[in-house]
Amino acid sequence: MAQADTKNVMLIGRSRTGKSTIKMLLVDPTKIPEDMDLKSGTKEPLFQSYHIAEKQVILNIIDTPGLFERGIDADKLRDNKTILKTIKICVNREITKFHFICFCVSIISGINQQDIESLVLLTEYLGSELSRNSCLIITHCESKNDTQRDKMHKQLFEDSYFKAIASFFELGIFFTGSINWDDYNNGHKSIIGQFKTSISYRTTLIDLFGDNSVEPFQINAKLIKRLLEGSKEENAQRELEKTIEEQAKYIDELIQIYQKGEASVKPIIEKIRATNQRMITKSGVSGIQENNLPECNPS
Repeated sequence: MAQADTKNVMLIGRSRTGKSTIKMLLVDPTKIPEDMDLKSGTKEPLFQSYHIAEKQVILNIIDTPGLFERGIDADKLRDNKTILKTIKICVNREITKFHFICFCVSIISGINQQDIESLVLLTEYLGSELSRNSCLIITHCESKNDTQRDKMHKQLFEDSYFKAIASFFELGIFFTGSINWDDYNNGHKSIIGQFKTSISYRTTLIDLFGDNSVEPFQINAKLIKRLLEGSKEENAQRELEKTIEEQAKYIDELIQIYQKGEASVKPIIEKIRATNQRMITKSGVSGIQENNLPECNPS
């Protein structure tokens, strides 16, 4: 029995570029993507593992939320901070190496300044060495033939935005697609050609992700340490906030009991002391001072 190699693949890009559809294509090329809407479907980083039997490879695919996503609430703008959050979650899951970083752009929306900004931010966090593990994937190309793809490839290098980042994608430029939902829903005969084209894209991507000659990119040890320390601080802060809320609830109960004069305050005082001690022990932050608590004498 041969041991399977593990490859970590990150899909990154703007909202609605088809990142999740790439993952779906690799698993089941016959599946029809849902009809496109105005919002990104992926809200949090998704981690899923797949086994490529013929390659003896296990793919860990990290599907990131779409960048520059404006939701229903106009004040909630998901920007490039999503990248750092994704890296942090990877580190917490002990995923500190990436074999393939796939920047996804849609042929429908093209490349713009936001794509450049997302690439710049990622290299700021991880380093320019990431380029040797990076590729560009152009999505929604299920109806494109060889001539059209060659033309797009040429146009990319003439594009004012892409020129600035062309040399970054050392693994190359790839295409992908899937059966178009509208064509399928309308019974259009073009879906046969779309399926065949998508299968060829799928084969190319599987060959890429199964390539054992690609050495993984290691996240900088200093960044890993900083992210882990940040996670510990966040956990401690959450515990502190939870304890403070708990104490506030008990204090409200004390006030009500005192006002009504109906019951002993001893059980409530003991609960406050317990949460106070937990706060000091776990967070190193003093809660309500013991000398401010009344004695637990039976009423």
